[in-house]
Amino acid sequence: MDGESKRRLYLVMMNKFFQIVRVQNLLIILLIGWMAKYAIFTPIIVKAFPSSGIQPALSDLHFILLALSILLITASGNLFNDIQDLKTDLINKPEKVKYNSLFSKETALNIHHVFNLIGLIIAFYLSYELDQFSLTILFIVPIILLRVYSTLLKSIPFIGNLTIALLAALVPFTFGLFESIALEKQFPNVFFFVYDLSFWESPTGLALGFIIGISIFSGLYTLIREIIKDVQDLEGDKATSITTIATQLGIKKTKIIIVLLIIVTILLLILIGSKHLFNNPSFPFAFQYTSGIIALSGGLIYQVIRSENSKDFGVASLLCKVIMIAGTLYGLIFWMFYQSAF
Repeated sequence: MDGESKRRLYLVMMNKFFQIVRVQNLLIILLIGWMAKYAIFTPIIVKAFPSSGIQPALSDLHFILLALSILLITASGNLFNDIQDLKTDLINKPEKVKYNSLFSKETALNIHHVFNLIGLIIAFYLSYELDQFSLTILFIVPIILLRVYSTLLKSIPFIGNLTIALLAALVPFTFGLFESIALEKQFPNVFFFVYDLSFWESPTGLALGFIIGISIFSGLYTLIREIIKDVQDLEGDKATSITTIATQLGIKKTKIIIVLLIIVTILLLILIGSKHLFNNPSFPFAFQYTSGIIALSGGLIYQVIRSENSKDFGVASLLCKVIMIAGTLYGLIFWMFYQSAF
């Protein structure tokens, strides 16, 4: 094999590996982390104490390590899930079965273990740096849940979907919590106890509250997308005796559940927006931006109702991901707000 052929083979292998670990999802996680630190915590803390010199306490290096740990653990879970899904994927998505044509199951498992180990080592180091070893639970639990999900929970209707939704919601929360604890360690009592207001009205509490809002949004839309994917994979799940909401209730009733979840999410957006965003003159684009997300959600409802086959539900799944990314970008709206409002 000449040099050019080796280069092409290497590029093909790298492309397949990126598909296995779902690199597009990993990039979304990286975006969420960047938003949490640089578009939410950084402006709110700097703006709150302009003359104190107080800056967000989680260094750029620590942020990179935190993001790397989360990315490795997520990629590891995706890889293990692909291993467990081989039979159903051969029916539902034969063109997307990657790992068995790229490397052996044993090699895939070894990569899975190495990624988890490196992710945990980084997590222990960061927890040590913050003197909060209890934070490692935020990494140990996802590793266990991702493994149990792939081998057991995935076949329990709704529980499997809810597990992935909770893990998705945990990502922005983890970034926010690490920044909050780093601030408290560097500036003891300044952020938590010197205010006459409640914690959630203090700068740190407000920033963390905004991130929790993004977590809830991410969790709800992940739940919606996971159920849509169940309908999309209905044929393969039936053939391999995997129990999901779609196999238990059928397409029509599952559609109703999906639509109801979307409506609940829309109502939450309207409720939170009307209470905290729409009437604030320093937040001029909040109403328009939220309206855009609601319009996309309405389009998703239409797509779900009209979907009849796997391809149609694939379009719905893609639209759902677009909405999730748009919701994540709320961090930019927050950044614009705090440039002039605090």
